[in-house]
Amino acid sequence: MLSSFTWVVLVQSLTLLQLDPAHSAPPLGAVVHVVPIETNGGKTVRAHFMVAAPNPCPDLTGVCAENEEDCKVHPTTTPFTGTKPGPGWCILRWQKTIPSNYSATFELGSKVTWDVFIWTEATVRANTTKLNRPPYVALPPPLRAIAGCPHRINLSLLDLDKDPVRCRFARADQGECHGCTQHSFIELNEEKCMLSFSGEASAGQYSVMLMVEDLLPQSKLSSNEDPKPLSSIPVYLSLTVEEASSSGCSAEPVATGQSPLRDTRLIILPYEQVNLTATFTSELESVVEIGVVGPPDLFMSGLITTETMSTKEVTWVCAPNTLPPILPICFSANTISSQSEPRCLWIHQRETMTLPPGTNLECSDTEMTLVLPVITLKNINLENIKLNSPTCPVSYNNTHLTAHIPLTGCGTKRVHVGSVLIYTNTLQSVHSDTMIRRLPSLILPLACHISPVKAQGQYRSIIGEEEEIFGSVSFWLDFSLPDHGPFSSIMQNATFRHLRISTPTRYALQAVELQRPKRTLFPAAQPQVEQLDLYVMSNSRKGRVELFVDNCIWSVTEDLSDPQTLLEQGCEGSSSIVELLTPDKSFKTYRLNISSIEIHGSRMFMECKVHLCMPTLPSHNCPDPCRNFKSTSIMTDWLSTTTYTIRSGAVSLALESFPSSNIPASAGNQPAATTTPPREGMATASANAPPETKAMTAALIIPTLNIFLQVLLCHWNI
Repeated sequence: MLSSFTWVVLVQSLTLLQLDPAHSAPPLGAVVHVVPIETNGGKTVRAHFMVAAPNPCPDLTGVCAENEEDCKVHPTTTPFTGTKPGPGWCILRWQKTIPSNYSATFELGSKVTWDVFIWTEATVRANTTKLNRPPYVALPPPLRAIAGCPHRINLSLLDLDKDPVRCRFARADQGECHGCTQHSFIELNEEKCMLSFSGEASAGQYSVMLMVEDLLPQSKLSSNEDPKPLSSIPVYLSLTVEEASSSGCSAEPVATGQSPLRDTRLIILPYEQVNLTATFTSELESVVEIGVVGPPDLFMSGLITTETMSTKEVTWVCAPNTLPPILPICFSANTISSQSEPRCLWIHQRETMTLPPGTNLECSDTEMTLVLPVITLKNINLENIKLNSPTCPVSYNNTHLTAHIPLTGCGTKRVHVGSVLIYTNTLQSVHSDTMIRRLPSLILPLACHISPVKAQGQYRSIIGEEEEIFGSVSFWLDFSLPDHGPFSSIMQNATFRHLRISTPTRYALQAVELQRPKRTLFPAAQPQVEQLDLYVMSNSRKGRVELFVDNCIWSVTEDLSDPQTLLEQGCEGSSSIVELLTPDKSFKTYRLNISSIEIHGSRMFMECKVHLCMPTLPSHNCPDPCRNFKSTSIMTDWLSTTTYTIRSGAVSLALESFPSSNIPASAGNQPAATTTPPREGMATASANAPPETKAMTAALIIPTLNIFLQVLLCHWNI
């Protein structure tokens, strides 16, 4: 039980404001990251604002004044949107230089208002001789809860100075909030920065205004004193309480599998690529989306759902930016009626040494050549200096260290920043033991930028680097009765595309009319399969990667001696097939009207040619082989794997081969042999997918122009 004093404090300081949709409303969430500017002693700070706003997404026209110096609006990017809570949301970002003590009201569009109060003290810390750094708070996707169901929300915080951090409700008497109201169904643990929702609230949207403060560590003698904060940073949260559902209070999705642990911290170098997987399980309701909030230029895959598990993959490259050195990424999963607890991790952009004076790095079509004066490497054992691959030689003499670094070996990595292709390697000290050493270590990232452009209508291609981009790929075919396949949960809302029609049209699944039988397949006593779903699948789960089916043929003979065309150049080659479209581009699904195909016998075999494609920019799309696609851009819009040929085993067409359960029984007579084998019980097994050797598609498109060395700091001020 709370004491009466605690209740008084709670009533006085709780700052929940129920939203009135008829007036300008607060955001669905907002934080600010504050970075003191060392050059003027902390009198000013660079503030990085992030706001979750309800749809329609407002613009940021008035955020930066005309001719205002050091004010930048980050474009709103597609990945940072969501549909839950309704009417959906988007993320807005901007940064500007402001005084260390600052208050303002931001008008975002016509219906979103945010009151901001920031207070920082320009304190030079004795332990670092640098300015104190205020704490960072991660912004989760907009929060949801169910009426009558208790819910806990842990804020994710990080203080680079390792100071104690506390959270408290904002106070109107100190000018930290306006029109603050109070509610009894939210409690705050100030030391743990944890909000507890009791469930005793009616449906609606409620806002929580907090101040997050860092404190100097207190000695035991002064532990009874109320410590003075070094800074106070605002955090605005919105909790949408929804009506109770039939699933009760136990329907929340749970993070599992490869999901990063809560508050994981990743330290990365310039141009290093971060690959993350968020996986949630939900037993009672299907996950409809995984909301993600992270830094600009973060790429995400579509939602991948299998039975009770849903996955989303994200990728981010540490390119030159003006962002804070610490960047959070937060995930939460939504079902129709519930939300998982948010899970956040932190990316620390590591600051590395710049190239020493006299260093020369040259980039050619095939390698980069580094020449480094050894006089700049004081107290560093040159014998321990290696590249990413320790087997690649680094030579040196009394004056210079030299390394010839191939673009396709020695551990050289390749990443995409926008439309620019970047080759990176790292020169570093490598020790053979784990002994703690006081001598300095060398970590020197090297980068060559290659602008991909067309050269006289032809692309220069480098084969053999496919695995570095797409991983070790494998493909397989899966057959099932309609709505009983491995992705049946998301096929309920699929859109049908008759491949000779340029515009997709939505049909009810039971209303799709295909041709009627041309010939009876089996005696009347043996029921036949009338429709069959073909899944073309791969093991690739990298963000932005799409699977394309170029051609498919079938035959009643295992050697395909009498092939019949189903798909040709990605388009319909028969009136007996339609494509089912879903937002997930990592697999393809087609509905076959078996009753309209002339088959002499009770089984068939199938062969398809497939490839993977990756756009180089979020605004780019991979070319649909079913369209007469012609790129008008001089930039490389996509990267592609080789073309692979995959064959099925024998596919039984007898209805008795498919049990009444959700997963059809196997009729294949060839064992699977892929990196990611099909699940047990498929209608047919897959075969190995060797790349086609006669008509090999370019694994990578790499014309070279404007190669230059980039400054080797990851959070450049540019």
